[in-house]
Amino acid sequence: MAYERNYEGAGLGLAIVVRLVRLLDGALCISSEVNNGTDIYCALELGVAEVQNQEVKNTVTNSEEN
Repeated sequence: MAYERNYEGAGLGLAIVVRLVRLLDGALCISSEVNNGTDIYCALELGVAEVQNQEVKNTVTNSEEN
């Protein structure tokens, strides 16, 4: 997935990502080339969540009521 923007932001996105990756004991790889863009890769070791038997309740949305 490629993403291109023609405007400058506040620069908070990368700082937030760095902190989140550190909190999750992950790794971050950043590669940047002038006039070509920046690639950011994130590696996290995540466990598989246990699935608990839960009763599923059907809900009716407004579009289904009409």
